[in-house]
Amino acid sequence: MPNSKLNFMKRFLRLLMLASVMLVSIFGANAQTTLVDPTGAGGFELGVDMSANGWTTVNAATDGWFVGNVPVSATGTNCGYVSAGGGTTWTYSQTNTFTHIYRDITIPANESKVTLTFKWKAGGEGATFDWDNMKIFLAPTSVTPTTAAAVTGATQLSGPGSTGGMYKLNSAAWNNETIVFAGVPGTTYRLIFSWKSDGSTIANPPSALDDISVVSSVAGTFISIVTGDWNNPTTWDANAVPSAADNATVSSTHTVTVNATGQAINNLIVNGTLAYASAPTQFNVNGNLTVNNGGLVNVFNATTGKTLFVTGNIVNNGRIDISVGTLAAGNLTLNGSTVQSVTGSGTFGGTVSSTTTTNTVGVIRNLTCSNTNTSIPNIIWAFNNIRIANNLNLTGAKIDLGSNTIHFGNYTTANTLTAPVGTGFLSGTYSRYWSASQTGTGITTGVDPTNTNTRYPFLSPTASNRAMYISRTGGTTGSTAGYLAVNFSNDDNNTTGLSIDDAGYTITDRNEGTWTVSSSDGYGHNNGHTAVILASGIFAPLNGNSRIMLSNAPAGGTHQAGTATPGAQRIGLSLADLTAGPLHIGIGNADNQYPCAGTPLIPTINA
Repeated sequence: MPNSKLNFMKRFLRLLMLASVMLVSIFGANAQTTLVDPTGAGGFELGVDMSANGWTTVNAATDGWFVGNVPVSATGTNCGYVSAGGGTTWTYSQTNTFTHIYRDITIPANESKVTLTFKWKAGGEGATFDWDNMKIFLAPTSVTPTTAAAVTGATQLSGPGSTGGMYKLNSAAWNNETIVFAGVPGTTYRLIFSWKSDGSTIANPPSALDDISVVSSVAGTFISIVTGDWNNPTTWDANAVPSAADNATVSSTHTVTVNATGQAINNLIVNGTLAYASAPTQFNVNGNLTVNNGGLVNVFNATTGKTLFVTGNIVNNGRIDISVGTLAAGNLTLNGSTVQSVTGSGTFGGTVSSTTTTNTVGVIRNLTCSNTNTSIPNIIWAFNNIRIANNLNLTGAKIDLGSNTIHFGNYTTANTLTAPVGTGFLSGTYSRYWSASQTGTGITTGVDPTNTNTRYPFLSPTASNRAMYISRTGGTTGSTAGYLAVNFSNDDNNTTGLSIDDAGYTITDRNEGTWTVSSSDGYGHNNGHTAVILASGIFAPLNGNSRIMLSNAPAGGTHQAGTATPGAQRIGLSLADLTAGPLHIGIGNADNQYPCAGTPLIPTINA
């Protein structure tokens, strides 16, 4: 074959291969699967009741979901609606109840982007209150709704047509709604539409639904090509705006500004700067947030703090600044349902380093840890010396701090610690800033304190209570402000056979877990401290004689009656007494129902 023909054939084959690759890319990128068809099951066109359309009903005694055309369907001949008349009327009358329809959907492999569209109309009650309204949930298949309570254990879905997640107050015509969310390929979810009514005014009509469509597709990847607003298509290489189920990268040298409410993304990589405009109060990262070296996330606009929700992991090798704001403005919320980690070599906060309230280095204005995963731990925190300036909310959180320190207060007292029993830190150091005049949680003889005012919230590896409380007694003349920190190290082993005299009481058994107190930044108190250590289930005491002790001596101060939690209390401790060494909890053999070395002798429980 002549060389010219051979070269032509080679070029032709290369072009053919390139075209094939392009076609695969195009069709692969646009691959989608219809999970609920709006012309069939989603339009209630397959039969005269919900079951015929593949929906399961959980109907209340009076109100329920029905199929028909009483509300006048948006398209086709049927729609779904709530009725108190067995389907003959589009009205409701049941009070203080819930009624639902649901169906299970399975996300295909590789298609993590799910688009839910539907048409709705509803009357309902209350412009802002959670009275009569419709809500939508995405739940595990283990969740079965009831008529007695709101749906729990599920993720609520809400789109731009909702009011605080509620669909109501718009019944004159059909409303179009679109919600895009990320699903886990291969996972089956339960999609739930729920109508709620309370015991007050009936505001007909109830909810009606039509043209429900659920489509899964491959998530898109968006890369910024210029500095611009998040919702401007020209900011992105795809000349489109990413949805909440897509992935995005903010390129180096670019600033992308979150400029409208309701904006969100799945996985986000920040190589440049992510900023907030004045209008939005929050931005949601529904997957992982990665801030690379040189990347910056400013969770504020001017002097107004904003909120950053992260549902997945954070890898921060750059800087995330949540130091700006007043009171609850300026918030990082970890709201995952799987175990989350916060790792990296970067920094939080601003760039002003100081030992006064002007400090912004390492500062998070408000931190909310609302992870719902039941694993222990459910949050792994790998950053050291983070200072929470205002509120710290640990509801649901079981945090592995490792050897790191969290400071509550930025060189001044912080606001509110929220740490229900069963939440807190499994290890590490919790440091609290005290003003010169603060006295702390009141301690009552023979009662375990529960107030979180001056609680040091620690947990065992099984989430049993290992909290320490410190309060201060006497006058405050001469006292100075500063940090008082407690480092906790859990050890469920007990040592027996000791003989340590504590004012005539013989301590024979010592738990090997330690609470080590230290002070810094000028902390001082010229009067006594009261300390309480709670170690749920570590002994089986018959009474409140458990003791706070050093390794081989009683602690300073004086014992006062604690509880059979066990909870040990000590009063009149000087700062030197508190910081003399690792503190333990011990008990005398006569007061320990099952004295023995080794692991706890009764099941570990919360107290």
